[in-house]
Amino acid sequence: MKSFKSHGTRLPAAVKTTALIGALVAASLGPAQAQVLQPADYAGVSGGRARALDMDNASVNRALAGQGLPTSTDAIDRQATGWKVFAGHRFGPNFAVEGGYTWLGRYDFHGQIIADPGTVNSQFKAESINAFAVGILPWTPEFEAFAKAGVGFWRAKLSANGTFAGRSSRAESARGWSPILGVGLQYHLAPQWTLRAEAERFFNIGKADRTGRTEIDLYSLGVQYHF
Repeated sequence: MKSFKSHGTRLPAAVKTTALIGALVAASLGPAQAQVLQPADYAGVSGGRARALDMDNASVNRALAGQGLPTSTDAIDRQATGWKVFAGHRFGPNFAVEGGYTWLGRYDFHGQIIADPGTVNSQFKAESINAFAVGILPWTPEFEAFAKAGVGFWRAKLSANGTFAGRSSRAESARGWSPILGVGLQYHLAPQWTLRAEAERFFNIGKADRTGRTEIDLYSLGVQYHF
C-alpha cells in the first residue's frame, strides 16, 4: 500500500511534466505549422537606397557629348531612393518565381558647358520590369535566406537643362535587357505576413554613348502579403 501511495503521489508530477513538454513542443511547432499553411501566392512592396556604381564625371560627360553638349561635370550624386513592387508564387519550401517593377532611382549632376559659357544640370533616371527564379533555404520555421537570378527590361533617361546656346533642355533615352542577381533574408511574422530584406544588383543599365551606362545596387526593406 505504501508503495502504491508513493506511485500515486508521483503520477500527477509525471503528468504535469509530460503536459509541459507537450506544450513546449506544440509551441515550437506552431510557427512551423504557420509556415506550412502559408499561402503560395504573395505580393509585396520594398524601398531603400540605390547606388549607381559606374556613374562618374567621365561617363556623364561622354553621354552628354553624345547629345552634342560637351560639358565638364563637377558635382555628381551616385545615391538615390529606390523602391519596387513585386508578386510571386512559391512552389514548395525551396523554390519560387517572382516578377515586378523596380524604380532604380534618379541621380543628379551639375557641370559647366565647354566653349559656351553656362551651366548644366542633368538627371539620370532608370526603371526596370523584372522576372526571377528564387531559391530558398529555410533556417528555422520563421527565418529563411534566399538567392535569386533573373532578367530585367530596363529604361534609362539622361536629361539636361540649364543655360546653353539655343536650347534650354535636352534628353536622350535607351532601353534594353540585362541580368539581375539578388540575395536576401525573410522572416515570417504570421501565415499571411513576411518581412523581407535584400540586396540586388542590376547590370549594364543604360547606353554609354547616349545615357551613360552603370550597374546599380539596390538595398531594400519591405513586407509581403500571402494570399
